[in-house]
Amino acid sequence: MTFYYWMKYTPKIDILVVSITFVNAFLLFFICEFYSWNISGILAVVFSSLLLSYKAKLLVIEENLLKGLETVWGFIHFCLESILFLLTGIIMGNEFLLFSKKFEKFILIKELLIITLFFILMNIC
Repeated sequence: MTFYYWMKYTPKIDILVVSITFVNAFLLFFICEFYSWNISGILAVVFSSLLLSYKAKLLVIEENLLKGLETVWGFIHFCLESILFLLTGIIMGNEFLLFSKKFEKFILIKELLIITLFFILMNIC
């Protein structure tokens, strides 16, 4: 709730609204995870973000600020998802090559189909 009141009484400038949402996410996560409260940081961030989003859309943020905020977080989502799939591809590719070198000297069609199926399933989810 502190971040909601902070957002309510600060000037309505794009960079301030984005900064408040960043501080909300990271500060709450680190407080919950690294102190001995036995609270999940991820669940606290999700609940706080849902609460902040609901209250901010109703009472605080104008449409142009909301559009800018959604654009920034959409870009962050795209970048982090791309990094996740890149790391998944690197790790799975490395495991696949180690597996194929251990048992055979060449890559079989069966393994290529399994990797392709895994890639398609990762992109669907």
